[in-house]
Amino acid sequence: MIPEKSTPIKNEILINIFAKGKLSQIEMRIIFYIIRWSWGFDGIKRRQDWTKELTKRQIADNINIDRGKCCYILNKMIKENKVIVNNKCYQFNEHYKDWIKLTISQPLQKDKVDDKSINNRRKVNPKLIKGQSKVDDKSISTDPKPIQDKPLRDRKETLKETNTKETIKKTSKDSFNNESVVYQLVKYLDGKIRENNEAENKKPKKTEKQLQSWCIEMDKLIRIDHAKTNDIKKVIDWVVEDDFWSPNLLSAIKLRKHYSRFYKKVIDRGRSLEEKLATDHRFDNLK
Repeated sequence: MIPEKSTPIKNEILINIFAKGKLSQIEMRIIFYIIRWSWGFDGIKRRQDWTKELTKRQIADNINIDRGKCCYILNKMIKENKVIVNNKCYQFNEHYKDWIKLTISQPLQKDKVDDKSINNRRKVNPKLIKGQSKVDDKSISTDPKPIQDKPLRDRKETLKETNTKETIKKTSKDSFNNESVVYQLVKYLDGKIRENNEAENKKPKKTEKQLQSWCIEMDKLIRIDHAKTNDIKKVIDWVVEDDFWSPNLLSAIKLRKHYSRFYKKVIDRGRSLEEKLATDHRFDNLK
């Protein structure tokens, strides 16, 4: 039994990550803080997956680290997939095999100024008198045409075009970067499948193109089907260990196709009556 006011940490994390020094000293301090505010709370006798909403300034102040340094390290850890962030809520990615090793120049890569852009700047003609500008004779028209106002477009037509552009943008190649929640869930799904399926683990790792195709399905699951990220993670954890689904669910397409069935079996059935009543607001207005 876990003592009251304690934080449970898996032995695998203690040995394979902390004891083997996979994290630096400052990274350890940040991770311990994230674990404290996620796994350290179990309001319904189970650990939480995410922290409460936290700012980087809060984290830096509470662990007594310079704010600039803390932001730098935390941003680096997010890019390396050691920490996952969603709406200012943080989560420690305990699956260290999915971490991404960055080069020294990658975390904070400053934009370089192109020498050609400097040389191509507009040169001022010293012969021009101060306050005088050059005027091209061709630009002066003796019979200027009246400016015609463009007709106002229909609001529905504008919204339709905007939505179409957004859909194209979301489904285009490389539209999901490795810091997005959708991409992190796809990496998590792929990692869990490999971890629990020996045949899949022997295959070559997914290409970026394959991961992006999975991201499209995962994005639809969240954006169109309104699935919550925490629930998706719990469903993935259950599916990859189920005797039937473990060898049969090997893609994000199948996850979305059967998600409603998984949700009823994993999330809805596992909720207590108190939890269901807390989310049921149909009788709030009754006196």
